[in-house]
Amino acid sequence: MEPLLFEKKDSIGWITLNSPKQRNPLSLELMKKMQKLLNNIAKDKDIRVVVIRGKGPAFCTGHNMNELVGENYDISHFRQIFSICSDMMLTIHKIPQPEYFNKWESIWKNRLNRIESILRKCFISIWPSRYVWSFLWQ
Repeated sequence: MEPLLFEKKDSIGWITLNSPKQRNPLSLELMKKMQKLLNNIAKDKDIRVVVIRGKGPAFCTGHNMNELVGENYDISHFRQIFSICSDMMLTIHKIPQPEYFNKWESIWKNRLNRIESILRKCFISIWPSRYVWSFLWQ
């Protein structure tokens, strides 16, 4: 199974992390493919936004732990992993298209819902002449 999928619909580039059983870890293979893909997307003038999403129940669990523990790796192995990861993350922010992480939408919706429920429990008003906050609790 390919660890990374890409499709272009209209002016949107859809990147899908595709290892749902492992919860989409950042393997060395995936990060190398993502870097190449992002470099190509940056050159594509038809893509106006990039959506990065994870297949399955998790967006991404972080680095693939099988590549970090359990073997007698030398320091160059870890430098390679974190160097490629750093380059990939910087590229995500440097591409001309804005990026959107699909799983974060639900996180922000949950946070906004909590804030909204707190605000419903209290009434906040500002008195412009005195700059006084008043809280009227239900």
